[in-house]
Amino acid sequence: MNLTLMRAVLPCAVAVLVLASEASQSSGALIVPTAGDERFGWDDSDLGAAFAEWAGFAPAGQITGPFSPTSSTASSQSSGLTEHSMTAIVTSTSSAIYSFSAATEFSADVKTTNLSGTQTRVVAQIQASGTGLDLSSLLLNGQTASVSGIADSRMVTSFAGPTLQSDYMAIWDFAASPLDEYSLAFNSLGPHMSLEAVRIDAFASDTAFVTPASVTAVPEPASIGSVLALTCGGGIRWLRRRKSSAKAKRS
Repeated sequence: MNLTLMRAVLPCAVAVLVLASEASQSSGALIVPTAGDERFGWDDSDLGAAFAEWAGFAPAGQITGPFSPTSSTASSQSSGLTEHSMTAIVTSTSSAIYSFSAATEFSADVKTTNLSGTQTRVVAQIQASGTGLDLSSLLLNGQTASVSGIADSRMVTSFAGPTLQSDYMAIWDFAASPLDEYSLAFNSLGPHMSLEAVRIDAFASDTAFVTPASVTAVPEPASIGSVLALTCGGGIRWLRRRKSSAKAKRS
């Protein structure tokens, strides 16, 4: 590839790398619902939405729980999360629930008395690092999810060194009116899972929810296309102008 062509192509290549890098990076915070996100379909501030979030656990050294949510809607303030293996404690360094000797077993009960409608969606997010979450153990009132998986992941620093932190998501769609309470159950695959955060959102309406094919966020094609068009298009126009100028000089 000659130098002129490299100068035209390089900005486009850099743009692709930047977009790829941004797509792979995340803040580590669990997702707040928005109407434009097909995994939810409502805004967090919408009337009738319910949620409970545990963004860490306290106090350090606590065993089992139940742990109160760090934030929630008014109807969900009395929600609680409990660890049942009796082998885990809340760590003082990360406010996470961790067991070095056995698989952990959790349940989270969420109050949803403010919901109203004939169709219901419940979305659970679980952030954990180290040993993975057993996706087959994810049950809501004893029912498996409509769709579940890893929504995002990243490398983080822990007391044991770099470790993989994953954001798990599960979605339940019910063609039924909401219950006053939902109970989420989930387990780790073994010891050494650090449970760092949990969020459960629920919403009901009279319009059926369309279950997404995956829990992974769909990228915005318009924004990606605009960046690439501006960057790559500029390189192509520069190359054309250079060729036209060269032809004019020869003539």
